Amino acid sequence: MQNAWLLFRRTDAHTAEPLDLLAFRRRIVQVYLMRHGAIAMPRRAARLALPAVHRVPDEVRFDGVGHFAGPSQTTKRCALCKKNTKKLCLKCTVGLHNQCFNAFHGIL
Repeated sequence: MQNAWLLFRRTDAHTAEPLDLLAFRRRIVQVYLMRHGAIAMPRRAARLALPAVHRVPDEVRFDGVGHFAGPSQTTKRCALCKKNTKKLCLKCTVGLHNQCFNAFHGIL
């Protein structure tokens, strides 16, 4: 794991997002668990919540695998246009309108 972190520090990605070893390990585990569906991202209090763009790691958001729009039991706020919606991405668990779904996941 430490060798992977050292390689990460040498890439251009490190300059945009500096991570210490512990944060790097957490990020790897978080992405692994989200990709394999074991857990959802931990939720924070409403006043501390990050925008959905930052809450869903780019590695998961743009991987192009397993993203499907589905119904939500509660009304959610769309991650892209910020309006209320009853749909969500089943993998990312963020609210998205059908029109906003492709743009949020980088599908043209």
